[in-house]
Amino acid sequence: MDTQTWRSEISPTVYFPQKGSSATFEIRTVSDPATIIPVIRITVSQLDNNLPLFNIKAQSEQIERSLFQERLIARLSSFFGGLSCVCRTLRTALV
Repeated sequence: MDTQTWRSEISPTVYFPQKGSSATFEIRTVSDPATIIPVIRITVSQLDNNLPLFNIKAQSEQIERSLFQERLIARLSSFFGGLSCVCRTLRTALV
């Protein structure tokens, strides 16, 4: 699956059988994802005890990480925009 940005259109997704030594799983839950991780680990170890699970993340955490740069730019733009308004107001008041 190609990496997409949050602004791009949603494209159709096709899943193929995993080749190689790693796999990716997506699991939906209505409860807090952190509470279900131990259950997932137990279930996977019952199916294959040699299959390690690592890098488990909730979708909300992945979204937060992917939007960090855009939020930082938005905050910096707002800060410098406000700063320019203050400087302009001070300049006008002092002249």
